[in-house]
Amino acid sequence: MQSILDIPQLPDSFLLIGTPGAGKTTLAIQLAVAQGKKIGILDLDRNLAGPVRYLKSLGNSCDLSNIKVTDPYTDKTGKILDRLDRFERAMECLDEMITDKDIDFILVDSATSLVEFVLDKVRKDASGKTPPRVGDNRKVLAGSLRMEDWGTFFGVMKKIIFEVKGSGKSNCWTCHIRPDKDEMLGITQYFIAIPGQTSTVISSWFSEAWLVEAITEGLGSAIKTVRKIRTVGDRNSQPLGLKTSCPLPA
Repeated sequence: MQSILDIPQLPDSFLLIGTPGAGKTTLAIQLAVAQGKKIGILDLDRNLAGPVRYLKSLGNSCDLSNIKVTDPYTDKTGKILDRLDRFERAMECLDEMITDKDIDFILVDSATSLVEFVLDKVRKDASGKTPPRVGDNRKVLAGSLRMEDWGTFFGVMKKIIFEVKGSGKSNCWTCHIRPDKDEMLGITQYFIAIPGQTSTVISSWFSEAWLVEAITEGLGSAIKTVRKIRTVGDRNSQPLGLKTSCPLPA
C-alpha cells in the first residue's frame, strides 16, 4: 500500500467531451505537451489534420516531435482491415502503446468511435438462439443488442479503459455528445454519445471530465470563436458528469 499523500498531484486521466470541432483533440495534445509527455494516439476518428495544422502554427511553443500515431483501420502492412477485425487491431495498438517505453501519455481519439468497434465485437462473439446479426454496412443492417449483450458491452468498455489506466501512464479519452430534448422540462439536455448504461458512469472512471466548447460570437468581420472548458454542469449538461480534481473554476 501507499500513502494517499504519494498520489501524483497532476491528474492521470482526462475525459474531454464536446461536439466535433470544439477542440478536444487539440486540448488533449496541449495538456500532454505542457507536461513534457511523449504521446501515443489511437486515431479512431481519423481526423488529426486540423489539430496538427493549428498546433504547427504555434511554432516552438508546441513541440509535436514526440507524438506517435497508430491506425486501427489497417494492419501493420497498411492493408485495410475488415470491419470485424478492427477491434482486435485496436487492442493490439493499445497494447503496443502501453508497453512502449517512449510513450507516457496515451490519447484515445475518440471513445465514441471505439464504441462501434466494441459493438461489432459483441455481435461477433454473441451466442444463443437469436444473436444480433453483424451488418455489412451495405444491404444488411447490424442487429440490435439484447439485454445480455449490453452487459457484455459495458464490461468490455470498462475493461479497456481500466487496462489503459492500470498501465501507470497518463491518458486522455475524447468523446462526443448528443442532444436530447426533454419535452417535460422544455430544455435540451446533453448526454455522452455512448449507448447504454456506460454513458451514465463513464465520467466516474476519470480524474477529470470536462466539456470543451467552441462558441461563435459576433457578426460579419467581427465574428470570432471563443473556446471554453466547463468543469461543472448546469441543468443542460448535468448528465455529462462534469468534474475536476484540480482547483479549477466552473
